[in-house]
Amino acid sequence: MIRRITTRADARPNHPDWQRATRDFCAANGIAYFFKQWGNWKPVYDRDAEDPDWRRCGEVERATPNGQWLNLAGGQGFHGERVVRVSPVDKKVAGRLLDGVEHNGVPA
Repeated sequence: MIRRITTRADARPNHPDWQRATRDFCAANGIAYFFKQWGNWKPVYDRDAEDPDWRRCGEVERATPNGQWLNLAGGQGFHGERVVRVSPVDKKVAGRLLDGVEHNGVPA
């Protein structure tokens, strides 16, 4: 499975959990997984990984400039408790790492 995020000017950000779910599904079912890119949005803050006790929550909300989205439960199509902030960037800057790993599986 080749997974890429769109890079159009009106592209919406993707929650990293969506990509993790696809990666994990492929791994569980023996399907090659290739993550091509994040598109025009780069994950820059993952509360569960970086701030699990919410000590920075208020700081992050105040620091969010225009053009960045603070992903709260139910907002912008992201559901659940997973708070992730993404920032608009050039696709080359966003890169293609998912959880610090390049996924280069080639479908048969």
